[in-house]
Amino acid sequence: MTMNLYATRAGFLTSVQDLGRTGFREFGVSSSGALDSFALRVANLLVGNDEDAAALEITLGGLRLCFNDERIVAWCGGGFDVQVDSRPLPPGHRAHLQAGDELKFGQPKIGCRAWLAISGGIDVPVVLGSRST
Repeated sequence: MTMNLYATRAGFLTSVQDLGRTGFREFGVSSSGALDSFALRVANLLVGNDEDAAALEITLGGLRLCFNDERIVAWCGGGFDVQVDSRPLPPGHRAHLQAGDELKFGQPKIGCRAWLAISGGIDVPVVLGSRST
C-alpha cells in the first residue's frame, strides 16, 4: 500500500534515517543513521515496524505533516510539544491518524531531536545498504 505524506511546514531540518550503513568507511562514506538509535528502534517497534526501518529524524521542531490515509505514528526523543490536530501526543506513545489529520511538532523545551516512525515505514531508495538521507 502506498502512503503519501505531505509536509505543510518543513521545520528546521528533517531527514530520513535508519540505523545507517556499515562497511564503506574505507571508501570515505560515513555510516550515517539516526543519532539516537535507541529512540529510532523504540518508535519503530511502537508502530509495528522492524526496528531498523527508516523514520524521520526531526531537528528543532516546526514540522507539520498531513497523511492521505490511516496510519499509526509514534515518536521518541527530545522534549517536544507534539499534537495530532489539537490532541497531545506524548513521547513513547502511539496515535492512530485518520486521513487528513495534521501532526505538528512544536519547538523543543529540552533536547533538539525527535524520531517519528510511521506504520509501514518510509519507502526511499536503499543506497549502499541504508535508507538514510
